[in-house]
Amino acid sequence: MKKTQVHLIDEEVDFPANEQLVSTTDLQGVITYANDHFCRVAGYSRAELIGQHHNMVRHPDMPKAAFADLWGKLKQGKPWRGMVKNRCKDGRYYWVDAYVTPIFEQGRINGYQSVRSRAAPEMKAVAGRTYARLKSVERGERKGGLSLRPMRHGLAIVGVLLMLAGGAYLMGPWGPLFTLLPLLWLALIYRDTLITTPRYLRQLADEYDSLTRLIYSGEDASAIADFHIKLLQARIRTVLGRVDEWTMRPSPCRISRCI
Repeated sequence: MKKTQVHLIDEEVDFPANEQLVSTTDLQGVITYANDHFCRVAGYSRAELIGQHHNMVRHPDMPKAAFADLWGKLKQGKPWRGMVKNRCKDGRYYWVDAYVTPIFEQGRINGYQSVRSRAAPEMKAVAGRTYARLKSVERGERKGGLSLRPMRHGLAIVGVLLMLAGGAYLMGPWGPLFTLLPLLWLALIYRDTLITTPRYLRQLADEYDSLTRLIYSGEDASAIADFHIKLLQARIRTVLGRVDEWTMRPSPCRISRCI
């Protein structure tokens, strides 16, 4: 199949903050529903969208890693939130803050729903830089991708241990005892900070961490908890949006099964 050349225009299409662009697809990503807002912003009629693969609006500035992250989450039955740059029919582009969820019927995934809101300017800037870096890696212009590991403080810990060891040596045979007692006391006082909180953050990372966390919340350890909150906020926003969608869509029962 011959690949057609993509025509691009460096002009952004904006839309009101109170509008949500909603679409559903089957398991292969073929569009089964598109609301009026999506059609208007993308520049396609509903007839042009239905039956086509959702990547027809994919912008070439989007890195493959972002969509690999998306599909990885969806196939596990988990939601995904991310900044997405899409291409309009006429070649212009629009940014969205997307929240994509599996559609369950009788306990099985039988499709996906995407609810997209207007992207905040600061998030577009961060996403643009992040995706440009990933694209340069794809093109072989630079090495290394993005690490999801939170920032570690290994060097600082090693430095403290070396200082304590030096102090213990200078204080003679009783040095280790006088050095360890304050450390044990601090460990008891800050048990939650040193043990409980990191364990909780690791559990959140195993369940919810995503490449897009780097865009929404940053790299440090607390960013994992912040990203989890943002996922919950997106879910609430999506549920509220579905209430409006329910009143406009002929067959609302399917929407209720996406939650």
